[in-house]
Amino acid sequence: MYRKKSKAFYERMLKKYPDVMSIPQMSKACDVSSKTGYKLVREGRIDSLKIGRNLFVPKEYLISYLLIRDENNVR
Repeated sequence: MYRKKSKAFYERMLKKYPDVMSIPQMSKACDVSSKTGYKLVREGRIDSLKIGRNLFVPKEYLISYLLIRDENNVR
């Protein structure tokens, strides 16, 4: 049975990652390809910050996405 995870779980899971991650770092943390990471940001599923030409995802934004995804039972 699928069990809902808490914010504390995701904070522990992402502890070794910086507070603001590049898309490749975020993708590695979520165990998805960089292509999928960019797609999630482009589609607006994960909020991001654009600094110059680069996109960054604050850890809090990623945790919010993971919690919403978990609520909707999306894998």
